[in-house]
Amino acid sequence: MQLKFTTDGGQIVFETSNYQNDWNGTSTNKKIILNKNGKLPIGTYFYFLNLPNENKKYSGWIYINY
Repeated sequence: MQLKFTTDGGQIVFETSNYQNDWNGTSTNKKIILNKNGKLPIGTYFYFLNLPNENKKYSGWIYINY
């Protein structure tokens, strides 16, 4: 299972090829500016989920608000 979150500009903020339902709003991209708690800023992010074993792809958006 491959999961990727991006900004509205397409910048990857989180990416993994072995997602375990453990994402907590942090970034795997060291170039992203995080808030004081080390998490992504409030806003809309887009996800892309690829399930290669099932030949399925999903995409959508989430809104992060703390």
